[in-house]
Amino acid sequence: MAPMPDQHISSLRFGIKTTPMRAPYEDILRVWQEADDLPEIADAWLWDHLMPIAGPKNGQILEGWTLLSALAAKTQRLRLEGS
Repeated sequence: MAPMPDQHISSLRFGIKTTPMRAPYEDILRVWQEADDLPEIADAWLWDHLMPIAGPKNGQILEGWTLLSALAAKTQRLRLEGS
């Protein structure tokens, strides 16, 4: 249902999703901390795959829930999500 002309429309929010596949922790942390400093970025996401979904199956991948905990300890404002 479309909002009526006199109804308040909530503000648009943005988020980021990083892929913990073939990326070092330091690079992912830098992206999340930069996003944490931008008020336009409301949330940050990771995935919970245990194997890379592209490229070699034995490629580097960081476990999502552990990584999410580590990033939560290093950010202040972002709403964090796992998927």
